Amino acid sequence: MRPTSSVSVAIVGAGYTSAALLTHLLDRRPDVAEKIAVFGTGSFGHGAAFGTLHPDFRLNVRAQIMQLRPAKPDLFPIWSEACLQDKDAYCEAGQFYR
Repeated sequence: MRPTSSVSVAIVGAGYTSAALLTHLLDRRPDVAEKIAVFGTGSFGHGAAFGTLHPDFRLNVRAQIMQLRPAKPDLFPIWSEACLQDKDAYCEAGQFYR
């Protein structure tokens, strides 16, 4: 497929994967920003897993392996420790946040 300036992109869902796709797409093709539409419910980036308010729910992925940028593997754990207040998130396997 040849690059074209008439690229239009529809991203279905507004969860982590959609946010990651959008981030990487804009890193590589900032010129298509106005031609991207995201279709999802709730807050962008939350999706079903990250958007739940159930008090017993924790993510099923350790914070230490959540990576958006491979060159900066500690970005999510650093952000989560600074921004998330979840005293029960820690276990021997790592941090599992709400």
